[in-house]
Amino acid sequence: MKRTLALVVVAAVMGALFVSGQTQAEGIFPGSISGTGPVATVGCVSVPKRTPCPTAGPATITPLLPVKSMSVSPASSGPLGVNSYTVNIVSQIGCFSLTEPVLVTALGNSGEAVFRQVDPPVVGGNPFVVNVVPSGSGTATLSLEVWTAKVGPGGLVVKAIWPEENVEQVQRIIEQTSQPAPTGAPATATAVTPTPTDTPGTGATPAATSTPAPTVTSTPAPLTVATCYSPGTSAIDIRSLPGASCTLSLTLNQGLLPATTYNQGPFIIPSTGVGEVPFTPAPTSSQGTAVTTCSFGGQTEADTLAFTLPLPPTPIPTSP
Repeated sequence: MKRTLALVVVAAVMGALFVSGQTQAEGIFPGSISGTGPVATVGCVSVPKRTPCPTAGPATITPLLPVKSMSVSPASSGPLGVNSYTVNIVSQIGCFSLTEPVLVTALGNSGEAVFRQVDPPVVGGNPFVVNVVPSGSGTATLSLEVWTAKVGPGGLVVKAIWPEENVEQVQRIIEQTSQPAPTGAPATATAVTPTPTDTPGTGATPAATSTPAPTVTSTPAPLTVATCYSPGTSAIDIRSLPGASCTLSLTLNQGLLPATTYNQGPFIIPSTGVGEVPFTPAPTSSQGTAVTTCSFGGQTEADTLAFTLPLPPTPIPTSP
């Protein structure tokens, strides 16, 4: 009797699922046994000849913004009153380097300060106004030498300019001293509004004719895909055209265990052109491979990235 009742209950449940036409699975598995993060997105399963399950649209991954900054170290005293400073430049978005040259100059008396790019090394150029070339990681280091005795009462200021977005940063390294009050005010220029000049007419003015605007055929921008590994955020950063639809296939080794691969996406590249896909590697993972495929405007491109994961910190042994 109990066996018959159990069969009836199972049959009733299966019948209900068949009538609904769908069974619902978990939307996203929170992680795998290897600790590598999302494994797959699983929607509901449709029974044949029933209404298909709705599918979720691609989501926009976390956008990354450019980081453009300058810092100057305290002075290091040298011989003959010449002090040295270290100027650090950051020009990056995610783990990508921004390729625009950064203009760095010292504002003050001419000839009192000279620059030299140390990392990455650059030889030659104007020592008073330098075009900084960032490294592949988006950083650069300059050496600034100042003849302190030549610094005037106005002090010394270091200025960095990122021309593409007209970003400017200024840092004062030598304070200005008190100056005597000026004995006379300089002459002030007065702006004069120009007076329009009439041109004598030569007759009737012809009627204006409209010229049809030429037809502009838009050419889609070429699709490119680039990836890099960001150890600070444990993520794969992806750079492509804004609006491109991308998928990520990530394979991580697991020490003595077989490698684990999981797919993520599709997702949309944000308006900044660079997005980030974080993941949590297992403690035994040391190597990874990321294959990113993006599509946009009928174009499809892919990028393969092999990267090394940082080793976990070695625990400090405790005394018994």
